[in-house]
Amino acid sequence: MEKLLSICIPTFNRAEELDRQLAWLAQEMQSFGSECEIIVSDNCSDDHTPTVVSKWQSAFAHTTLKSNRHSENRGWMRNFIYCLTTASGRFTWIIGDDDRIYAGALARVLQTLQQTPNLALMYLNFTDHNPLTGEVLAQHWFDPELERADCTQGQAIFQHCLQNIGSVIFITATIYRTQFAREALQRWPDCFQNWAGLAYWSAYCATQGSVVVTRDNYLECTVGMSYWQKDPKAWFKIRHWDIPEIYIKLQQEGYATDFCRHMVFKLVREDLFSRESFSHLKYALWCFLQAPRWTMTIVAGYIRFLWILTLSNPSSQSPHRLCSSAFAGSSISAKTF
Repeated sequence: MEKLLSICIPTFNRAEELDRQLAWLAQEMQSFGSECEIIVSDNCSDDHTPTVVSKWQSAFAHTTLKSNRHSENRGWMRNFIYCLTTASGRFTWIIGDDDRIYAGALARVLQTLQQTPNLALMYLNFTDHNPLTGEVLAQHWFDPELERADCTQGQAIFQHCLQNIGSVIFITATIYRTQFAREALQRWPDCFQNWAGLAYWSAYCATQGSVVVTRDNYLECTVGMSYWQKDPKAWFKIRHWDIPEIYIKLQQEGYATDFCRHMVFKLVREDLFSRESFSHLKYALWCFLQAPRWTMTIVAGYIRFLWILTLSNPSSQSPHRLCSSAFAGSSISAKTF
């Protein structure tokens, strides 16, 4: 019998964090075990992760707990893909091993999956904080009013969420219709090479059905700890190759050309005319000095993406009209993209 939801935990060398996440799941699963399966995918950890998985096997008596251990570290994106392709549930929720998820989140997810016809994508709202400073950077990453929007206008709701691309690539906040996410992977098999490739999965799902965004927060995201936030080369590639490439892919999937163009040109304006322009310039200069040929390759791709969007004909329906129709009857006003 098909499970409603596959909850997948990709992990690497975070045995203690995995232990806490499985403890949270054991508590949440008490009333919903028959509707879910759990998959733990170990990316060849060299700590005591296998011991933690074995410890929890008996705790999920009413839930299928599957475990996998790769023979080598395949990278985080390939581990995510393994989870997606292995999941047997109608929906897939891939959660970070170290993300804090609030009590009651699973109940809200299952309720939405059961009660929303043609659901293709669900986002759990979240807050974030910097663990080094304790600073809360955002109370809500998604507009809370999106919960009141017409969920059948999936593409328009996704465009609204995409104003901050960081929100739609936070994997723990995202529940995919498994079939559609796999179709996205088939349409772009090389997405694992793009740090923002998860945005494409969501974008494709949003074209296939309804999208629900919760008003309330159900989890926390820690910021300032990822490798790309500390490595200038990673930051440079993400900003000037990965993200622009996502908008080219979205255009190919039917998203409005003027929306995709605007979002890429927004990056250009931020590089040249924002408060962060000086720091962006420092990162760029560092990359040119440390890896000139690699940097020129990234810059050439960036220019090519801009050129493609510049020459593209505007789509017949602009994102302004799409959003206006999506939010008709709600208190949300269409934002200018």
